[in-house]
Amino acid sequence: MVRISEERAGALKFQRAKRILDDEYAGRWSAATLAAAVKLSSQDLQRHFREELGKSVTQYLTDVRVHAAGELLVAGLSVTEAARLCGFPNSAALSYYFYKVMGTHASNYRFKMVGWKHGAAAVERRASYQRQQRG
Repeated sequence: MVRISEERAGALKFQRAKRILDDEYAGRWSAATLAAAVKLSSQDLQRHFREELGKSVTQYLTDVRVHAAGELLVAGLSVTEAARLCGFPNSAALSYYFYKVMGTHASNYRFKMVGWKHGAAAVERRASYQRQQRG
């Protein structure tokens, strides 16, 4: 039987944890639940993330979720739909983290990436709603 070093075993578990977040980013993950899933201590998992990626488990998961949401926004989904599908509790949370990670608001990103045709309709719907509210 071949034995691998503890450090190599930890690196393999880190890779598995990263794959889990890449594939199942919409889940309710914390450093503790992810560490338990890969049978690694939370401290060791955090250390691997910081050494390999330069960020915490939570920061990495947020980045993965934001980029996944960006793809959904480009596909034409609303900010609310993208937030729900990517594991954010609401559209405000997605908007907040989207701006932190991407440097632009999710709605502006969607408008810019989807194009004028869909964006113009959304702008007109919003203007119409605002006109109705005023009276």
